[in-house]
Amino acid sequence: MPPWSVVPDKPSKKKETVSGTKRKERQEREERENAETDQLIHTILAAVRSADETRRRDTWVTMPLSKDSEPPKVTDQARRIAWARHGIPHAAVPTRHMRFDVYGNRLLP
Repeated sequence: MPPWSVVPDKPSKKKETVSGTKRKERQEREERENAETDQLIHTILAAVRSADETRRRDTWVTMPLSKDSEPPKVTDQARRIAWARHGIPHAAVPTRHMRFDVYGNRLLP
């Protein structure tokens, strides 16, 4: 080598800068927070799914009302309001008539 040539330094390990350290700490903190959030979401979903499965298992579409509940009482005032909502005036409200189910059995009012 000629005496005037410059010998490059051996590549050394990169020294971490302050900003690089802060960036790594921020990324680690965000990863921890994301993991905690995911765990919380999965816990809530598991509880909701469990409750939904229990509800679906213990109820049926044709399940009767509980013994404490009573069917709603329909009054003449309620009928007038309902007919008025459908645009039929009180004078045109049909009079009481017999109601029958699909098998021809008489339904009680």
